[in-house]
Amino acid sequence: MSKMNWDTIQNQSDEILSDGLFTLKSRPFDNLSNLTEKGFGNYLISLDKKPFYVGEAKELSKRIKQKSNNKDE
Repeated sequence: MSKMNWDTIQNQSDEILSDGLFTLKSRPFDNLSNLTEKGFGNYLISLDKKPFYVGEAKELSKRIKQKSNNKDE
């Protein structure tokens, strides 16, 4: 696969985001206590085994734990 430049990514952003969401939805559920990811990436939080919130973060474990403790959502 060739390198993608910013314009190409923007032109294909819907497909890229859709593929990413499909990948997140097809992964097995994981408990927050098992969370070990330290890097950046995208995440999907589920409620009653249904997609509830999708986001991105520079520090995945920190952001997901922060979202799970958020009383406003």
